[in-house]
Amino acid sequence: MTKWGRIKMILSSLLMIFSAILLIISQEDAFDVIAALLSIYLIAYAIREFHYFFTLARFMVGGKYLFYRAILALDFGIFAVTMTRMPAEIILFFLCASFIFTDVIDILKSMDSKKMGGSWRLRFDKGALTILFSALCMVFLRTPDTAINLLVFNLLYNAVIRIITALKPANIMAIQ
Repeated sequence: MTKWGRIKMILSSLLMIFSAILLIISQEDAFDVIAALLSIYLIAYAIREFHYFFTLARFMVGGKYLFYRAILALDFGIFAVTMTRMPAEIILFFLCASFIFTDVIDILKSMDSKKMGGSWRLRFDKGALTILFSALCMVFLRTPDTAINLLVFNLLYNAVIRIITALKPANIMAIQ
């Protein structure tokens, strides 16, 4: 991972910690702020991917994949803008569903890494625990305090794991 990648990962982890603290302090306003931050991030990511596609990636093998990823990110970003007017339970449901989706992909990546002989345990454990807490959060949607506490724990756990991953030294392969 590059230095810039590490910095971005630590900054996003700090944003997750900020969101968790905001959820603890003010539960009513926190969901609107989190939905707004999520929408800004997704729309900015989509614009960056579109820029990359139109400047370089359209000539690359697999460039259409980046274009489709940008379209999906823009769509989810616009959807997140509309989530600011929804009840907190629906926002909580979509946040947990997005956690489950991304962590299922993490588990699949860790299984692929295990087949290749790489490190896989941290990614697998992170994915499994996040899926567990997100599923529990979805079960307790009718009791907002419990669901929000589970979401806060999930956010803090993911932030700490991301910081650990960012600060972990990279393996350097020497070619002889």
